[in-house]
Amino acid sequence: MDHRGYSFCIKRSCPETSTVYYVCKRFRKGCKAKITVRSGAVVADGALHTCDVAVPHVIDVRSEMRLELQRRSVSNMATPPPVVWQEVYDGIKRLHAADDATLTIIPCAPAVSIVKQTRKECTGGDVYEAILSPSVRCVSDKDPRSFLQFSVVYLTHATTGIHRMIGFGHPDLSLIQRYPKITLFIDGTFSVVTKPFSQCLIVMAFEPAINLYVPIWQLEPENVTCDFEVALINAVLDQFPRANLVGYYAVKWSIYVFQTAKSKARSAPANLIRLLSSLWTKSQKKSVRYIRSIVDETRAKTKWNAFWKFFFKTWMERYDATTWNVQEMMRVGVDVINRTNNPLEKYNRDFASRMSTHPGLLAFIEGTKREAARYIRRIEDIKHLRQTASQHAPPAKLEIPEDYESFE
Repeated sequence: MDHRGYSFCIKRSCPETSTVYYVCKRFRKGCKAKITVRSGAVVADGALHTCDVAVPHVIDVRSEMRLELQRRSVSNMATPPPVVWQEVYDGIKRLHAADDATLTIIPCAPAVSIVKQTRKECTGGDVYEAILSPSVRCVSDKDPRSFLQFSVVYLTHATTGIHRMIGFGHPDLSLIQRYPKITLFIDGTFSVVTKPFSQCLIVMAFEPAINLYVPIWQLEPENVTCDFEVALINAVLDQFPRANLVGYYAVKWSIYVFQTAKSKARSAPANLIRLLSSLWTKSQKKSVRYIRSIVDETRAKTKWNAFWKFFFKTWMERYDATTWNVQEMMRVGVDVINRTNNPLEKYNRDFASRMSTHPGLLAFIEGTKREAARYIRRIEDIKHLRQTASQHAPPAKLEIPEDYESFE
């Protein structure tokens, strides 16, 4: 029954006295209110109601959120849609914090669809058109310089169709190209490649003024260091025909794999890599005989024969020895800054850790901008002694063993 605007339910009844005892329907929530009805009339009204709930003050902010989502989605197309929604939602909450009201908002999933649809309408669904917009192309809203260095489309064989290359670089980092005869480091990374691209190449240069490896673009370097990949080496030689190609010290990796897979063949001397680099300029056959004479091949001769077969096939036939013979490079005056691929391998891992796996193109551009800004801050900190540059080991001096000349 209803009484004074509240609903009650029967707790028990007594037919002999025609009495019915009622309790508030919200008694399970702790309300103690009760009434007693005898012969159809209320004769007792018990405790006060404690179930009164104030009607919340509700504000519908969906129209306001939609307009703000559309504005932000166009002003910065590189920001991921979920981030746009979170920023708008946080702003709406701060705006109505003093109202003490319940907000009716647009949830995340519909908001993401609004952002994507707005961007699609602005660019016609072409993400390559979106990267030409000022918010994406420029370094930042306050810096109108171009972060987009080039966007090239060219036709290939009929079976492969169209290829596209896009390059990005911060103008402040590009100032290093004014150094004459700088050294480039090139490496590819796949974890941050955005679809439909197949590879992301990181190009860095050694900045001698602050002892750092810096992302850069340079068209006429003196030396180029890259991984031992046939396609990459051919591309580097085609692009920089007058540069000295310094391959990563991958011979060390080959022998490491060989020794790890063949435990009995771990009798190689610690300086075997250095011997290969220093003696190879003399006589290849004599160098191999000399190295095998100082290696204990007991019970592992077959495995060592397999290694040398692999070595000749890979590092003499597939790759030119001049790309990994560091001793010969040093002899002719090539400035070998680093003999391994560690600088870019570590950088690629760190760069990938600060981005999601295979992000969208716009999200990739935004992450690249943040990475460039981080490098700019680091360079400024080093210049003003707020940070110190990483220490690099001095170049190793390779010497030919004394008994090599007399070896027959």
